Amino acid sequence: MQMLFDPERANRLRTGRRRENLSVSASVGFIALFGVAVLNGIVMVSYFNELRREGLNVELAVMEGAVLRLRPVLITASVTALGLIPMLFATGTGSEIQKPLAAVVIGAACAGEATGSGEPAGRGTLIVRLTTPHADDGAILFELSGPPIDTVVAVNASLQSFTRRASSSTVVGAVIGVVVNGAVVTLQVPDVSASALYAVRIVEVADRENVLRPSLTGYGLTVSR
Repeated sequence: MQMLFDPERANRLRTGRRRENLSVSASVGFIALFGVAVLNGIVMVSYFNELRREGLNVELAVMEGAVLRLRPVLITASVTALGLIPMLFATGTGSEIQKPLAAVVIGAACAGEATGSGEPAGRGTLIVRLTTPHADDGAILFELSGPPIDTVVAVNASLQSFTRRASSSTVVGAVIGVVVNGAVVTLQVPDVSASALYAVRIVEVADRENVLRPSLTGYGLTVSR
């Protein structure tokens, strides 16, 4: 009779809430969660290293890698959570073992998505990438037009950048040094979501002996986040 009038039990029946204690199955859920977290970390760090090999410094590699690898991380967490939903609402034999495991993984996955799914907006950094058919380029003169640009900075110490503002919407710049395929300069802009509005073209290219290339075929510059 005492159980029938247990206030805590009556509150659970009225509100539909139930309390889960830390059990062996919940602990297994934490272990699985650690595995997902490590997997996400490997995805992020491997891409950071790839960007570093392209010539980006650590700060830019982390910023760009976090944006570009956000979707794979969210997909991994979402698939994990969705796959365990049947276990969370199971009522048959063995459900008392399945539910704590599912509750831990789903709760942590949802919390991670809620706190980490917002992409950076507003002021930020855009990256100008070069495509070149040669391995001995030493200087590139380019023209960049579009929305306002605050600053233009070379991506690493092997490059130097020089710019002048030709008009309110156009910047003419030069990159000198060991110029190779990949990122060459970064743009600090007021609105990174407007990256598609920037247009950039190559004016001249010189090799490391300061000889102008007779043709710009195969060269290209792109602006992206």
